Amino acid sequence: MGWIALLLLMAACGGAADEDDPAARVEVEAFQLTRLPGGARIVTGKLHNRSAEPISSAQIQIALYDGDNRLVETMSVVVRAVKPGEHKPFRQPLDADESVQRARVRSVLMP
Repeated sequence: MGWIALLLLMAACGGAADEDDPAARVEVEAFQLTRLPGGARIVTGKLHNRSAEPISSAQIQIALYDGDNRLVETMSVVVRAVKPGEHKPFRQPLDADESVQRARVRSVLMP
């Protein structure tokens, strides 16, 4: 019977830690890098606030890669005032080297 109590304690501790984990509170959805007809490139997506608390500000860290899948540089997008349950769209032009062919979300930082 002692191992059941231990499992319940571990599950309870894990749940509490998840509430403080930004990855458990937010999710970036529909993320993509797009080249517009005029040649400009933009990253777009939606930040989903999965928590019951509003988010005043979140910074999405994005990695930019060349055609050989090598990291070229990083950028960030700030999304403000995301209500609980909201899917807030974002759109940010790239001010990066022409060799950028791919983008990936690395993390989301919140104060």
